Amino acid sequence: MLKVVLVGFGGIAQIHRFVYWYVAEKLGKPVELVAAFDVNPAKFTEKTTINIPLGEMTEEKPIRFYTDLNEMLEKEKPDFVDVCLPTKFHASTTVDLLNRGYSVLCEKPMAFADADCEAMVEAASRNGKKLMIGQCVRFAPEYEYLHEVVTSGKYGRVLDSEFYRVSPPPFWSANAWQLNVKESGGCLFELNIHDVDYVRWLFGDPKEIGCTLESRVLEQDTLECRLNYGDHTATVKGGWLKPEEPFRCGFEVRMEKATVRLKDGKVTLAEVGKEETVIPIESREYIIGEIAYFVDVLMGKVENTKNPPEGSAKTIALLHKLLECAFENKTMCLED
Repeated sequence: MLKVVLVGFGGIAQIHRFVYWYVAEKLGKPVELVAAFDVNPAKFTEKTTINIPLGEMTEEKPIRFYTDLNEMLEKEKPDFVDVCLPTKFHASTTVDLLNRGYSVLCEKPMAFADADCEAMVEAASRNGKKLMIGQCVRFAPEYEYLHEVVTSGKYGRVLDSEFYRVSPPPFWSANAWQLNVKESGGCLFELNIHDVDYVRWLFGDPKEIGCTLESRVLEQDTLECRLNYGDHTATVKGGWLKPEEPFRCGFEVRMEKATVRLKDGKVTLAEVGKEETVIPIESREYIIGEIAYFVDVLMGKVENTKNPPEGSAKTIALLHKLLECAFENKTMCLED
């Protein structure tokens, strides 16, 4: 049985708490969440609602709480640590934990600076420990289906594609730190990173990129990124909307012989010359697949070829280039 502890107990960590219970009780994975750390003890009794609807979390197993990280690590002796801190703490905390001999699951974004991302990867390698970043869309059933369809080539080459993700502004974060662009990187790093990372997983590294970034209500709250692959362009759109508007995401990928769409929670396939049909896909919160996969990695059941930390570092590097395109109003060629 793998023992895990949470570092940080805000909204996403509280989601992770439920997911550890779920993957153990419902999926039979050998993992147990035993404790959580946070500098603010009020977090241990507050429920922080974010943009991930999992309903009432009433079946969680009790855990222990700490306001001293060293005390928690010493008393609980976990097999791995789940880091759910604000982004500015990701690199320093993860490197420290890896150096102490723990494997780490760290929330996205990996870090701000490319050098910090490289330090995280290096620390994992040097200490012989596992590191994975929470790019959970790679584990979403709808997006897994699309990946299988596109990479199989069953319906010919991709002609064009569009991905979107919109959410209420993350006012739920402590002191609304996610709304501070200097601390969060805006919607590109906090929200639409998911689609940029997924497009990289689906199509690889683009040849040319462009980005338009706007501040409609909040700073850097709306964007459109264009990732050109020579024979087609993948567009990523979205951002933070009004607080009363619900979270939603989707895609449309047009291939030579068919179009696949995710809209209103349903995936459809429209083959050329045939009626559009709904594809039956398991409804599952993305983080469930992510954590179940990392447990399998730690148990030695699979190699982490699906979401290696080196890939997450490349996504961060790409985000910086997209920001440069937006700020300088230019298109950037990434080919040598």
